[in-house]
Amino acid sequence: MLVTKLFFPIVLFQTCFVNGKKSQAEIVYGDLFADYNKNILPQEERSVPVNVSMTFLLFGIREFDELTGNFSVMAAFYLTWTDFRLKWNASLYNNTDVLVISESSNIWTPNPVIANPYDSMKGFVNNMFPVTLNNQGKIIWVPGDIISSVCDVDVTHYPFDVQICELDFVCWGYSSYSLVLHSPTKELPLTHYSKHGEWRLVNTTTKSTNDGISSVSVKIAMRRRPMFVVLNLILPVVCMTVLNLLVFVLPVESGERVSYSITVLLAIAVFFTLVGENLPKTSFRTAIVSYFLFSYLIISTVICAFVILSSSLYYADAKRPVPKLLLRVQEKLRSRKSHRERKYALKEKSDDVLSDDEDLLTWKILSRWFDNFALGICVIAIAASITVLFIIVPREQ
Repeated sequence: MLVTKLFFPIVLFQTCFVNGKKSQAEIVYGDLFADYNKNILPQEERSVPVNVSMTFLLFGIREFDELTGNFSVMAAFYLTWTDFRLKWNASLYNNTDVLVISESSNIWTPNPVIANPYDSMKGFVNNMFPVTLNNQGKIIWVPGDIISSVCDVDVTHYPFDVQICELDFVCWGYSSYSLVLHSPTKELPLTHYSKHGEWRLVNTTTKSTNDGISSVSVKIAMRRRPMFVVLNLILPVVCMTVLNLLVFVLPVESGERVSYSITVLLAIAVFFTLVGENLPKTSFRTAIVSYFLFSYLIISTVICAFVILSSSLYYADAKRPVPKLLLRVQEKLRSRKSHRERKYALKEKSDDVLSDDEDLLTWKILSRWFDNFALGICVIAIAASITVLFIIVPREQ
């Protein structure tokens, strides 16, 4: 019993002594932050501003809305600066030269904000990002978030467009005489960048400005991946218009030519509406694809008019003579062989030949030649529009 009474206090004392020991990091932390004020700028001399280095780390493009101009990215800042109040002699603390603080709210941080936000101006108020500092007072802080900014959208060359969005960052409340924010690199490091399904990163640049308030501007140039729009919008319209050309092959007696051409016209009008819903509502910069679809709408409308006119020619009264103007158009569309045969027949002035010639120049034959003429005009128009959209426009970008 006596042994127990003597042994228990010794064990209790040893336990308390062991559990009461502090690590060297805790001792350093306690000594550094005993009289530390996180609300004061770590400016050792008034004439020397605090130098904050900011490297923008782009992880990926989250969203780009052409209608509203909202451009949001997943990114982080690699921020470094020196706080002269957080220096210590590592030899006095068992060579402890690095200290990691789990919450950034315990020390002063520059906390950059975006100067051209999409909705509201805010900084990194989340304290979940740790801070690393060494015995020389150098601090490293890497906060991350989803950053949204407003971007000037130019859809002129949609879907072969290149968009350039700019992100401007400032340390709000600090003049360039007290704090200098700069980027050590001219381009963004893309080690951790994840590719986007709709946009392909083309170029990135950074620029530091020191005009009253220090700022860092990040420009991101991205090119749209056009294959989705081409396969789901442009090619279907092209295919429907090509099918619309086949209306001139249908026999006039079928009675389906007009209804067929009008059906295709309405389908193209629906696609034209779908494009309009996904583009900015502005007339300053109209997408070339809108002109492309509008031209196909006009071509289909002209095809409908040609079909109606061809049908009226086909069912015209056979007793009514063919106008001379239409006869001239027919003669221009004839082959050279037919043209030579007709000239030979006119020179012979044979009554039988003239009679056969008059039989050939019927309204039905004229309707067939008019179909060939209309088909040629429409093919040229479609080929020209495809050349402009798929060859000329991409080269401009």
